[in-house]
Amino acid sequence: MNPNSAKNWTLATYTIDTWTNLVAEPAILATLSIANTTAGTIAVEVRLSDGSNNNLAVIVPSNNLLGYDAFVLDIKSIPVTGAQTIQVKASAAGLNFLAGGAVEAA
Repeated sequence: MNPNSAKNWTLATYTIDTWTNLVAEPAILATLSIANTTAGTIAVEVRLSDGSNNNLAVIVPSNNLLGYDAFVLDIKSIPVTGAQTIQVKASAAGLNFLAGGAVEAA
C-alpha cells in the first residue's frame, strides 16, 4: 500500500455497548481523538478487528473518560489491511471519535 492520501474518519452516533466500525478500509491510522461531550463518565474501548467482529489487538483497553474530557493518541502507524477494521465501543452516548491517517491514493 502507498499511503499518500490523508483522510479523517469521524463517528458521533453509535449503538451503546456494541462494537462499531470507525475505520473500515485499508489505511494507516496515525492519530485517534476521543472526546466526551457529556457531564457523565463514559467507558470506552478501541480495538483492531479482523472484519468478522473478532478481536486482533486491543488499542485502548476499557477506560473511563470523565465528563467533558478528551484524550488523543499519537499512534504513528497502525496498518489496517484487507477486511480489518478499527472498532470502538462505549458504555453511553456522547463520545465523539476522530481518527486521522492515510489511504492509498486512487
